[in-house]
Amino acid sequence: MLTFDPTLSWQDFAAKTIATDDLDPVYVALYRAGMPEDMLMRWCTAFVTYYHMGTACQLCTLKGDEFWAELWNRYDEAPRASERRHFRGESGKKAIRSWINAYGTPEKFFAACMQPTFMKLLKMSIPQIGHYFTWKCMDLREAVFGYDVDWTGSEYHMVALPMQGLNIIFPELEGNRKANYAEALLQVADGIKHIPAPPRAARNCWVAEAETVCCMAKSYYKSKKPIGKDILEKRHDLTGYGEIADHILSFMPEEPFDEVIA
Repeated sequence: MLTFDPTLSWQDFAAKTIATDDLDPVYVALYRAGMPEDMLMRWCTAFVTYYHMGTACQLCTLKGDEFWAELWNRYDEAPRASERRHFRGESGKKAIRSWINAYGTPEKFFAACMQPTFMKLLKMSIPQIGHYFTWKCMDLREAVFGYDVDWTGSEYHMVALPMQGLNIIFPELEGNRKANYAEALLQVADGIKHIPAPPRAARNCWVAEAETVCCMAKSYYKSKKPIGKDILEKRHDLTGYGEIADHILSFMPEEPFDEVIA
């Protein structure tokens, strides 16, 4: 694994994170795996529910009521990433019921989560698809499904983690106005705009990748989480979850080492 280097500039940190596919290995593996779109939409519905790749792999072959029933039955015991730590109790169950009632099928639910613009999805106020998961759903639409996204205005709707990363990159920002954080995010985007955006490389990096860089900068510089750790964590989340998980795992980026990208 890449060693932690506290002297690494944020520009070099961003470039290495992108080059190793540690920026978001989930998108890389899903794109490479070539899953049929309807199955992929069911996978994404399960993924945004519990934010766990292994669970999504086990549910994505189910359809209609069978899918929803299994999603519901796992509610109490399903592993959850920290981003879904609050998806418990009655609030999460209420959200799942509303998804079923409003959209009927998991495919239609996730189609609703893939609006062409960031702001349109955010303003829909889908239960439990708040600011964080608006970023994630738009990322999935663009990086995995290959549909264009209009990110206009997204820079004003960051959650706490990327703003904390921006405080590290630009220490003078801390406690400043939201508009200053938006401008700082665009400055990070400008610093990586020469790099092809993973996994498709159909365009260059911009605000979506900048937001993720800022999230990871906080983990890197403050928590000393080395580049490549996210790849290891996602590989672990897939291990032991069946054939589809094994298939996606075969496309997951490998753990990077210092000598590979020196």
